[in-house]
Amino acid sequence: MTDPIQQAFALGQSIWYDGIRRSLLTSGDLERMVAKEGLRGMTSNPSIFQAAIAGSSDYAEAIAELASSGPMDAKSAYESLAVADIRAAKWMKLVSNATTLVITAILGLPMLEAGAVAGMRDLMLRAGQEALDAGRRIGHATLPIFGLTPGELGASDRIVELLLDTLYAGFVLPQTTTTILHDWIKGRRSEVDDINGVVVAELTRRGAPAPVNAAIVEIAHRIERRELEPDPANLALLHELVAADLAGSRRLA
Repeated sequence: MTDPIQQAFALGQSIWYDGIRRSLLTSGDLERMVAKEGLRGMTSNPSIFQAAIAGSSDYAEAIAELASSGPMDAKSAYESLAVADIRAAKWMKLVSNATTLVITAILGLPMLEAGAVAGMRDLMLRAGQEALDAGRRIGHATLPIFGLTPGELGASDRIVELLLDTLYAGFVLPQTTTTILHDWIKGRRSEVDDINGVVVAELTRRGAPAPVNAAIVEIAHRIERRELEPDPANLALLHELVAADLAGSRRLA
């Protein structure tokens, strides 16, 4: 018998989940529902969120922290709790995107091939670590994605590397290229400012450096201005810009 979700897809329909709670994000269940069951979206509202709070201990610690921080009206408390979950989940996706999307496109190669170029993997991991550090400084929780469990994530002191290896092993085909490279090939601007640019902005706002993401943004902008083409030769320039940024930071210090 045909899977009912696939039947719905065949009729042009998408399956959404009417509910959201913190443990759905932190347990990896949401990633599994998206990857394995075809979930395409989620909805929430104050009534759904009330049920999530009353029916679990997911928010007990966060509510206690809010209570200890001083008076707050119900609307502000709701927004603080609900928005924090959504933003944390989105930031973890940004960590992965900052690690892979633009930096591999800069070389003009498929993702797997780009990652295998000598000297490339280290820069990818450093870009992702800057993004993870930015999220932590903002206050976002570190959530499991790509089907990982909280235990797997919590047991690793190399979270960005674990995310990258999980993505490459389970979700990337040998010839997979990124949407960023597709945009450049078609002469369109990319989302670099919404990915690596956000990392640079958030760390700069907090007085922290982001040399790898800044270099990625600079080269991406040069490509979009037609000063460069996506090419493996850009890796040397990437290293050069990162080194110059770090040298400048040391002089200022």
